[in-house]
Amino acid sequence: MISLSMDTKIYAGIGSRNTPLHVCKGLTWIAETLHGLGYMLRSGGAEGADKAFERGARTRKEIFRPIDATPEAMAEAASVHPAWHYCSEEAKKLHGRNAQILLGYDLTVPAKFVAAYTLTPERGGTSLGLRLAKKHNIMTFNLAVTEEVLAFTEFLSLEAHLNLGRLTELMKGNPT
Repeated sequence: MISLSMDTKIYAGIGSRNTPLHVCKGLTWIAETLHGLGYMLRSGGAEGADKAFERGARTRKEIFRPIDATPEAMAEAASVHPAWHYCSEEAKKLHGRNAQILLGYDLTVPAKFVAAYTLTPERGGTSLGLRLAKKHNIMTFNLAVTEEVLAFTEFLSLEAHLNLGRLTELMKGNPT
């Protein structure tokens, strides 16, 4: 796994495997923008939204696969899954890797926020990710919802301004 400092800015990019192509292009653009702001992506490598985020993140990414899921990650996923006992072992590993996407390999370095795309936030792997984010007080943006797109746009604008402010300070010789 990637070695991270406490200063590493991390976001989780998750969503539907059935994300429309035009939306995937938008998610890739978002990931490119976040890459430019110094963010690292965590995602799951699935087709659709995950791959779209991954394309834009370039090399600044950490992709979790079901094989990466630890017993602790699966227990964390089980804590918010409404019917864990019905899940196959493979599904449990998929959900465990969802916990790692949000919280890191050892579940100790949470993402700053979740950028998601799902039309069905009440079911599926993205749903589990959103529930875990809520449990851990991680900010979420479901980019399938117009109001949340607007909130995310405002968030990005603030992030860019803060980043430019830091650049301004560095250029003045104030490395704070």
